[in-house]
Amino acid sequence: THTHTQRMEGKGYTQDGTVDLRGRPVLASRTGRWKACSFLLGYEAFERMAFYGVASNLVVYLTTQLHENTVTSVRNVNNWSGSVWITPILGAYIADTYFGRFWTFTVSALVYVLGMALLTLAVSVKSLRPPCVNGVCSRATPSQIAFFYSSLYIIAVGAGGTKPNISTFGADQFDDLEPREKQLKASFFNWWM
Repeated sequence: THTHTQRMEGKGYTQDGTVDLRGRPVLASRTGRWKACSFLLGYEAFERMAFYGVASNLVVYLTTQLHENTVTSVRNVNNWSGSVWITPILGAYIADTYFGRFWTFTVSALVYVLGMALLTLAVSVKSLRPPCVNGVCSRATPSQIAFFYSSLYIIAVGAGGTKPNISTFGADQFDDLEPREKQLKASFFNWWM
């Protein structure tokens, strides 16, 4: 193994033992760094816009469209928001114990997008939202409410796997044993903050 490592060092491979999804050593020039981090920064920016776009309008939607009273709608939004911020503990555990950061992040991002798509359907498709006549909406049916809240909590599950893993996954794109990449890693975290 030591001879194999020495051979890899001389051919431009990463120095920290990084491997691809099949367990093969990777060339430093063809992997990681800003190529991967630009995707992660973009994902985070768009995810934050989507999340805060939903969260900032949720109480209004619940009171005007689903006819929840203000106290109930605020409680429901707080419960959902709390779930979004507590599920990363489980997501970090799953990544560290079972699947690793890449697969946990990837699957969770897909779950998050699924939740957003379902939420879009919940507020767009007529049969999934209460009917409105002359600007006055009827009460939502139990199935409409269940679909709406299921969509929200699917988003929370997706966030649970992405939040704890995305910044550390970004940090993984830089080889700490290479001085230049160590500087790039610090720059990545400056952009992240």
